[in-house]
Amino acid sequence: INLLKESSLSCVISNSILAKEITQPVIISENPLLIFSQLISESFDYTNNSLFLSKNENNSHVSKTATIGKNVVLGDNITIGDNSIIFPNVVIYDNTIIGKNVIIHSGSTIGSDGFGLVLDESKQWQKVPHVGNVIIHDNVEIGANTTIDRASIDSTILYDNVKIDNHVHVAHNVIIGENTAIAACVGIAGSTSIGKNCTIGGGAGINGHIDIVDNVHIHGMTMVTKNLTEPG
Repeated sequence: INLLKESSLSCVISNSILAKEITQPVIISENPLLIFSQLISESFDYTNNSLFLSKNENNSHVSKTATIGKNVVLGDNITIGDNSIIFPNVVIYDNTIIGKNVIIHSGSTIGSDGFGLVLDESKQWQKVPHVGNVIIHDNVEIGANTTIDRASIDSTILYDNVKIDNHVHVAHNVIIGENTAIAACVGIAGSTSIGKNCTIGGGAGINGHIDIVDNVHIHGMTMVTKNLTEPG
């Protein structure tokens, strides 16, 4: 509500309780996420995508010093920085930004849809479209068969020198701070923020919509269900 007071939004989607506090024009629904999803779906065509073209002609900007392996598939409007290495069979979706000296190992997928669902009036699951992107900063390494989902409407972000092992899942809108290392088979749910210099042991699970401060160390197979507010 406080953020809305400073915004110039022409319209807000909300429920009847919060609408009483909103000064902008508001669409009132008891299922605001469903309305939002329908609006996005009407203006977003998944099939109009360079990943589906037989000739992968796109508007990407790949550094001349980057190394791209066999069978790498690039979407549209991708940036790959100097000296980055993309191993074979990696798929990178539209609008992904990859910095310098990044290594992405075979079989990884960058920018796939997040797992966003909403129940409609008949209690059937409907897809929440994801039209954001992934931003990977410099000196990041991503292990084989790791998946990093794009954000719903903004960015999933990995900051400098993040190191990720094989078979890790980073969900939509996750932010991982500089110099954090994540071992194999970790799952990080959506909209969670992880600080700098953290270590996360293999097989750990991290809940969505929580914040983890800098210098936190999580043992393997841990389940983190709430904010971690103390370093160390």
